[in-house]
Amino acid sequence: MPQLAERLSTEPVAAIYCSDLQRTVQTAQTVSDKLQGHQIVPVKELRERHLGVLEGLTRSQAALQYPNDFANLSGAPGAKPQGGESQSEVGARVISSVERIACQHPGQTILLVLHGGVLHACHRHAVGHEFKGKSINCAINVVKIEDQKWAVISWNDAKHLSNTGFMASAFGGGGEGG
Repeated sequence: MPQLAERLSTEPVAAIYCSDLQRTVQTAQTVSDKLQGHQIVPVKELRERHLGVLEGLTRSQAALQYPNDFANLSGAPGAKPQGGESQSEVGARVISSVERIACQHPGQTILLVLHGGVLHACHRHAVGHEFKGKSINCAINVVKIEDQKWAVISWNDAKHLSNTGFMASAFGGGGEGG
């Protein structure tokens, strides 16, 4: 996403981290190229929620083949599909990893390229409740972490995408996606 890379090009980014899954690595690489040479650090603990038996299925397939497991996706924070993770488990994994990264870079600006569910876990941890809107892909979320205290500075900022058509058609936007 070149618009995201352009928007971040003037930020004093000290390091770039992402999950080790292809979607975030590609986005991180686009930004890294614009920032001229930041090494990307893939971190397994920043992966999206593992869905167990539902992994790889569409929502329709999951609801039909595994109705109880599918219901657990949006159930209580401790509920989980067979072989998968609960929201609580994802939150614990992600928050631990993000705090470790923050401790390695005190006072620095760090870019984390994350998945939607991981962002929701971060928001929930920072403010104590779920984000009420749709997370827009390639939006910028700014969180200050100091002494394990999290403060949301801005969330879901997508001004850089306003003239691209992305907002109306992409997953997380206002159109048919997501």
